[in-house]
Amino acid sequence: MSDEQMELNIVRKVVWSYARSVGLDFDEMCSEAYLAYLEAAPSYDPAKGKKSTFIWNVVRNHINSVLKVKKEVPVDREAIDMLIEERDELDPEQVVLAEESWRELFESLSPEAKMICLLVLNDGEIYLNTDKPREARGIIARELKARGWSENKIWATFREIKQTLKMTQTKRKMRRTKSPLK
Repeated sequence: MSDEQMELNIVRKVVWSYARSVGLDFDEMCSEAYLAYLEAAPSYDPAKGKKSTFIWNVVRNHINSVLKVKKEVPVDREAIDMLIEERDELDPEQVVLAEESWRELFESLSPEAKMICLLVLNDGEIYLNTDKPREARGIIARELKARGWSENKIWATFREIKQTLKMTQTKRKMRRTKSPLK
């Protein structure tokens, strides 16, 4: 195996570990991580450690910085304010709209995704700390593995739920921003 192939394999291993745990797009992150390594490669000093350790640290640091930037993406302040401050003041129409949105979202999910939602919502045995989403995903993943799900099926279903939520959020924003025709 050539040195270049060994380096690429290390990059892939690091990216795969992150892709599985936080749901990153594997191919996109691999490209970015390999570019980050190529930029840092001239600064490698064999006296300071093995090349594999250097590669691992460069890629890990790059992915962590990407994740930090993604966490800093602005959130929908209007929705958060409504949930936190005005939850007691919802009028019946808002309650009906929220229930319809939830029903529409739920019906658009695959049977596997519905099972995850029901597991989280209806199963009192599983405690999920909503302040720590990565930890919560790990708990759900372990529960599904115990029920016989493959790792690929688990993470594909998580991605489906995430994409469906994003689409629903986009639709909701579009409905709010549409102005009536005059």
